[in-house]
Amino acid sequence: MSHYEDLNTTKIALIGFIATVLVFAVILLMIVLFHREMSELQQTKVIDRPAVEFATLTSSQQGELTTYRWIDREKKIVQIPIKQAMEIVAKEIEKEGINEH
Repeated sequence: MSHYEDLNTTKIALIGFIATVLVFAVILLMIVLFHREMSELQQTKVIDRPAVEFATLTSSQQGELTTYRWIDREKKIVQIPIKQAMEIVAKEIEKEGINEH
């Protein structure tokens, strides 16, 4: 039975170096993946959401500008579409302009 007193330091150093490089590579990979996920989450929560909320708000406002509804039934005040209201106002202004001359 042979007994070795000396250690293979070259082999141990090589294994240590390779292990260090692998650990460093894994840590670097985890950092990159973390930042990518955070960027996607930021995109989803902050950037994409306002676009959806803006579309909903615009649609809601467009609906209010183009529909009829009661504002106050007792006072007989109604809401009419903005396009029709502008035509009425333009006719009234035109009529007033003709009457002034």
